[in-house]
Amino acid sequence: MLGLGMPVITMGVPGVILSPAEAASLLLVPSFATDLWQFLDHRDAGKAMARF
Repeated sequence: MLGLGMPVITMGVPGVILSPAEAASLLLVPSFATDLWQFLDHRDAGKAMARF
């Protein structure tokens, strides 16, 4: 509902093994992919991109 679970798991579990910077980089890929997917799925994505 709020999307608070992924950052906690992504930083907590790998943070035990990896450095905090490496664990944070693992969080960027799925977050960016889902944001891009939602943007491109929108019917007016071309208009929004032209405005941007």
